[in-house]
Amino acid sequence: MVVERLRIRDMTADDVDAVAVIRTRGWQAAYAGLIPQAYLDGLNPAEDAERRRALFAAAPPEVVDLVAERDGGLVGWAAFGPARGQDEGPRRPPGGELYALYLSPEHIGTGIGHALMDACLLRAAQQGFPEVDGTPTLRTPPSPPAPPAPPAAPARPLPPRPAVGDRGPR
Repeated sequence: MVVERLRIRDMTADDVDAVAVIRTRGWQAAYAGLIPQAYLDGLNPAEDAERRRALFAAAPPEVVDLVAERDGGLVGWAAFGPARGQDEGPRRPPGGELYALYLSPEHIGTGIGHALMDACLLRAAQQGFPEVDGTPTLRTPPSPPAPPAPPAAPARPLPPRPAVGDRGPR
């Protein structure tokens, strides 16, 4: 079997359906056992493709979507752009942000994710994103806050204390 070399290129609108499958399968593999299985099983690549198509079409030019292609098929996707802030206004954090990096589950651990990240950093440098020690930086979004703890069970009343001098049953 001959394995085609990895090719990383700009995403096109024709890639949206394949990227949606990569995203959906990536979620299902990465979050199995962490998110309810019913939710993961309900993820629909066609619905994701609709959302992704709209986002891709509306993306400003400083947002970069890259895909990894091997053996004629897409196996990974990454996206980065300006760091997102709370209001996208003057308080926007400086620099760039890695918005997403997904691989088809069977390609995890093959170096494709590393190659996609390297390609993002190279493009970030070309676009003038800030560098630290000569290396362009892309921050990752903060993790969402943990869900609140469930409410504590109501306290049970203590059993009645015996009256003074009462030693209970004999």
